[in-house]
Amino acid sequence: MSVDSAAVAAVTGFVRALPLQLFDAPDARSLALLRRQWHYASLYDGRVFMGCRSRLTDNGPETEHIPLPPALEKRLAETRAKLDAIE
Repeated sequence: MSVDSAAVAAVTGFVRALPLQLFDAPDARSLALLRRQWHYASLYDGRVFMGCRSRLTDNGPETEHIPLPPALEKRLAETRAKLDAIE
């Protein structure tokens, strides 16, 4: 299969413009992103960067929402508050 360099450049620019940062192994993460597969990334929600499982959709990044135990929800809220407090 041949790869059109203009298409690759366009997709690369689009991916770099997304409000997310990829963890280690950026090549594998970028490939998962381009294929719209679920992957682990750090997304910025307007306040803090938090790691989560996400995938790219036509409307932008979609994060996985799963039920969490109350104790974990509490720890995440505490972590978010600590990150919010950092100037």
